[in-house]
Amino acid sequence: MKKLKFIIIGYPNKNTLDLVAEIKSRKYPVSIVPLKEIVFEFSKNKFKASWNNVNLNKYDVFIFRAYNIHVDEARILAEKLISAGKIVLDEALGKQFFQNKLFDASKTTRFGLNHPQTFMALDPSSYEKIASKIKFPVVIKPCAGQKGKGIKKIETKKDFLTFFKKNPKGYLIQEFFALKSDIRGFCCRKQGFRSIPKVYTQR
Repeated sequence: MKKLKFIIIGYPNKNTLDLVAEIKSRKYPVSIVPLKEIVFEFSKNKFKASWNNVNLNKYDVFIFRAYNIHVDEARILAEKLISAGKIVLDEALGKQFFQNKLFDASKTTRFGLNHPQTFMALDPSSYEKIASKIKFPVVIKPCAGQKGKGIKKIETKKDFLTFFKKNPKGYLIQEFFALKSDIRGFCCRKQGFRSIPKVYTQR
């Protein structure tokens, strides 16, 4: 059986290095490639993406982790990799990319999977109604973003309404779970490796 070769599109931060360690523990070769270091080449009717003069077509699995600054380029790369039969995580980037976390909730429930109770309002007057439906504490997170930036835990209705008075748009409200970690599962078609716990520490 062919051993899959992995590329992580991103930077060597702690979360990425944890992912690298997990992939290596399963004996798969893996490289971290910043998107800005990839060269795009279009010639006649062919596309080529290379990194350090190595054709990315030689790799099998591509995990996109950091591309918010170059979304258009990331989308093009993912689309081309998928059309070439490569495994792309998250595939939504290559086929149907949305930067809004509301899409995650929509897609999860569409496939019949459990999802935390989540609210989003477009009209600021709706937050009073939402506050009457939810149980505190709750988690507030930006609709668009990554790496846990901007996420807050709100303990009371008063603090909740104060927050949204100052920030009327661009946030999701989600039920709070007192967990020490969440699980990131990765499956590459019929081949895969085990789930990875993402650990949060308190200062």
